[in-house]
Amino acid sequence: MIEVNVLPADYQSAVDNGTAVFPKIDAGDYFSIALKADGTVWTWGENTYGELGINDKTVTQSGAPVQVVLDNGSPLEDVIDISANIYAAYALTRDGSVYAWGRNYYAALGQGTGSDYYQYYPIKVKSTDGNGFFGAGLSNKAVKIRAGVHSAIVIMDDGTAYAWGYNNYGNLGTNGANNTLPNKIIGVNNAFDAEVGTYSTAILNRDSTVFTVGYNGYGERGVGNTSNSSLVQKMQKSADGGEFKGVVSLGRGDHHGAYVTFELKDNITDSTDAFDNYVYSTGINTEGITGTNTTNWTNVYPVRVTTDGTNPLTDISQITAGYRFHVALTNTADANVYAWGYNHVGQLGHGVTGGISTLPTFVDKNNSGTEKLSNIMMVESGDNASHVLAVSKTGGVYVWGLNNQGQLGDQTTDNSPYPVVVGSSPVSLDSKVLRLHPTDEADVTATSSATVFSLFNTSTTTTSEVTWRILNPNIAEIVSSTPSDATGGLTSTTVKVRGLKTGSTVLIATDSLTGKTVATHITVSEGFTNPKIAIGDGYVIALKADGTIWGWGSNTNGRVGIDTATPVIATPTRIDQYINPNNDQRFDLDAETIVDIAAGPDHVLAVDKNGQVYAWGMNNYGQLGISAYKYDSASLPVLVKALSNVFAVKVAAGADYSVVLTDDGYVYSFGNNTRGQLGTADVNGSQHPTPVLMRGVGGNGTLGGVVDIAAGAAHTMLLLGNKTMWIVGDNTEKQLGVDTTKDGNTYTATIVEVDLPADANSSTGDKVEAAALSAGPYNSAFMTADGRAFVWGNNQYYQVLNDAAGEKVSLVSQINIPNETSGIVDLQFGGSRSAQTHIAALTDSGKVYTWGAGSRGQIGDNSQTEKVSKPTYIPVNNTNVWGVAVGGTNTSAILTDGYVYTWGASDLGQIGNGTAGQSSDTETNELVPAKTGEDYISLDEYFVTLHEGETSVINPVYNKFFNVMQNTDSSVNFSASSINGNIASVSGLTINPVSTGKTQIIVSGGGRQTTVEVTVLMNGYKTLPQVAAGEGFTVALDKDGKVYTWGKNDLGQLGDQGKENRIVPTEITFDFGNPSNYITRIETGNGHTVAVDNTGKVWAWGRNDLGQLGNGTRNNSNKLYRLIFLTAQRLLKSV
Repeated sequence: MIEVNVLPADYQSAVDNGTAVFPKIDAGDYFSIALKADGTVWTWGENTYGELGINDKTVTQSGAPVQVVLDNGSPLEDVIDISANIYAAYALTRDGSVYAWGRNYYAALGQGTGSDYYQYYPIKVKSTDGNGFFGAGLSNKAVKIRAGVHSAIVIMDDGTAYAWGYNNYGNLGTNGANNTLPNKIIGVNNAFDAEVGTYSTAILNRDSTVFTVGYNGYGERGVGNTSNSSLVQKMQKSADGGEFKGVVSLGRGDHHGAYVTFELKDNITDSTDAFDNYVYSTGINTEGITGTNTTNWTNVYPVRVTTDGTNPLTDISQITAGYRFHVALTNTADANVYAWGYNHVGQLGHGVTGGISTLPTFVDKNNSGTEKLSNIMMVESGDNASHVLAVSKTGGVYVWGLNNQGQLGDQTTDNSPYPVVVGSSPVSLDSKVLRLHPTDEADVTATSSATVFSLFNTSTTTTSEVTWRILNPNIAEIVSSTPSDATGGLTSTTVKVRGLKTGSTVLIATDSLTGKTVATHITVSEGFTNPKIAIGDGYVIALKADGTIWGWGSNTNGRVGIDTATPVIATPTRIDQYINPNNDQRFDLDAETIVDIAAGPDHVLAVDKNGQVYAWGMNNYGQLGISAYKYDSASLPVLVKALSNVFAVKVAAGADYSVVLTDDGYVYSFGNNTRGQLGTADVNGSQHPTPVLMRGVGGNGTLGGVVDIAAGAAHTMLLLGNKTMWIVGDNTEKQLGVDTTKDGNTYTATIVEVDLPADANSSTGDKVEAAALSAGPYNSAFMTADGRAFVWGNNQYYQVLNDAAGEKVSLVSQINIPNETSGIVDLQFGGSRSAQTHIAALTDSGKVYTWGAGSRGQIGDNSQTEKVSKPTYIPVNNTNVWGVAVGGTNTSAILTDGYVYTWGASDLGQIGNGTAGQSSDTETNELVPAKTGEDYISLDEYFVTLHEGETSVINPVYNKFFNVMQNTDSSVNFSASSINGNIASVSGLTINPVSTGKTQIIVSGGGRQTTVEVTVLMNGYKTLPQVAAGEGFTVALDKDGKVYTWGKNDLGQLGDQGKENRIVPTEITFDFGNPSNYITRIETGNGHTVAVDNTGKVWAWGRNDLGQLGNGTRNNSNKLYRLIFLTAQRLLKSV
């Protein structure tokens, strides 16, 4: 057997003069070591015991490579081989000297003492007698060093071998000799290589046979029994006898071994095909380490590793072993890597963490699972290690697995289930959220804090570069970019982004070395944010451009979010407070706060500018991110404290669950999981109130790189920055687009990839690229940047627009609107929980088309057709539409001027125009788009009190209600006129008192009116005295604004918190909060009283059997109740 090392052409002179060094890598328990082609040694990871060899005990770990130095600070040089065990490292120099550093546990450093101490810089291993250094006086020279657990073995050029260190099971093969100094391994005279496991050792002979020695309780030595031995024995191929031969590579773990063979064929007909290439395993198999698709306990003879349980794994050139796993390098042109066995920290490198793999699987290049690691020339791990190193043919080092001490060398301590690049920290962006106005520009910079580490200091080194793209270049564009620096490796690169038109999109940066993606979420808006409508079952939530949120419609379980028991809110009402669940304290939700909303059938989610998440409404499944034992529902937004340490950029609400996307590309989910929609790889328990990270491919690890999300009734869609789309959850209507029935299920709890169709517009056969996701209750959809839309899933109501496709469509199908030349920019689904879904499509020319279920008028074509099979154009106020929203049995449109129109069911106030059905048993519908809200004029004062000689100026504001883009219109001209000019006259907008009394001033503008009540008083009066009488009771208002009551009180008519009749007028007390406030007007009904104070607040008390008090109940009240949602402005406007 001959070992051939090939170096880049840059090293030709070194090869010619005999000074060439072929680079090496190895893994300790929590550190890594590398030998460069220049003969220097580098380490990274833990340094608790001096493993890094940098002569600095103050450094406990390093997340980037550092150079090994001697005690005088000069570098350790002219090294030709290296190795590592659990806590120590070794280097072999060209002159045959062996250096060691780290922990001397079990005499691992070969210094003649078993004392446990730490060595922080390299020292020479001593000679066999302890009087000199190893190699001195020997007739032969060391050529290789191998280490494991707390021991090391040196292979000599004459085929002999020496060992020292841990020898509890005779694993050094020295038959019990002193292990504190190097001793010759008995019976070894033809050694070519070795691998030292935790409790046993394997020695590869020059004739391709293998000796093993040491512990054998699981048959790991491959000698046909489970007996230990302190003397080497040859491995046997099987119980029938015969040597195990043809071995070219070894791997050794704690109780397992791995071997690559090239076995000479019996009948050779082609000299280029003379060998059968196989991989074998021995020993323990509880984690599937043998790669035979089994987990049988022991294997005392070598068993052949397979790809599927039957067919052998072949085309392998090298093998290595870590703790309970194996890694193999292919000898194909692609030079890929396989791994199998234990995967608790992602050491198998296929993008997931946890579980085992009983068959070899390819190591991925990144977390997408779509690209294999390739172009590799060497792989290594350690017998007790849980991380793997791989060297590319250009000298870069990939590492994956455990990273608790920085052993991956990427300047973090985050475990990685896919390869990261040593020396180059993960690419990060300086801006993960960007808000622009159209034509505004901003820079986004990708940075990495180090140069890529390479074992070759040559021009062949692969450097890291960043490629940029924008999901939807119609929203924002990349104007310019600066290249990465010229020193090799990414230092920084910047792009300038310009906003083009209102909307949201994502800027994605991809690292060329790892394929990892990072993203900046871009919002281009005219105001603080872009407006949005979200519709649930019978209610509507609106986000205005000023960052305020509003609600109307059915208020069951508090879903409107305004903390009232009133069952129906018929006009848009501001949601202006939230609750901190830690102490139930309330805080204001100010303007310019909220940036995104989502509505499920019964609950709502919102995100603020600081990435905090709020939730309200129903909480029976924990969909609010808070235990249902604390809140079974919430009528005010509740801060989701469990997400306070992440920055959310988008939310999606399913039927009874919630999904949150963070700025670093991770996805949290909570709520109902009975269909696996949370993506947690299980469906155990239905209530999950604590947000959990969505898991990766195969149900293990953490999914990353996500740039968009969408939620259906019980399935979740995920778009990754690498252009792939994934989906999880319910599949009863084929909404996943994949077949899950082969597993006997109509759902999947682990993410599966959507097979995107080939792009008909691509000349190179590329697949369609999604720009945004959308999900219906039982449908999935996405839009492309060029205006195409694709749908799949339920088709009972023609959602897929294919009559012949059947009621369930798994094929991703393009939506075509006949005779429409404009592209589709948005697609929204109704239904919430039901397959009775209707769809609204918005084109880039501002047109709305609807189809599907229409029995409640939600199509908007002045009909109640049960099923509409073709897209129907819906003109909305003859104005272009900016955005659409669909949910339940309603549709809403935001016009380009900001006004909102809604149609469909109206019995619960969904239209938002102040009307609602009078009975829950009566359905009422709005069959064509109807304006939500009504514009009005507001004043700073509705009640003006003047004394003789005083004047007052009216300051009217024209309010665009309900308008999500603009709150007011400053272009409106106002006029005013007095009803009774004998009491007060008006000049322009100035009020002039004439004589004592009350009158009204009518203020007009923009086709709207409002009224100012003017009271002219004698000096010393706050208001005009007034007396009003009900049935058996009297209420009086004096000149100071105090209220007195007397008479009948059985219904609380007197407002004194009692029920006793009184024959003497008694003052009643109002809880104004401000002692300067007072009542200006009173009115009585048959058994109740209404009063207005000087700030316009309305108060009521007394009889309430018909809801006279407006407090959401039918209970009489002897307490003064303030109508918190009613002001004198609206009272007067409705009179």
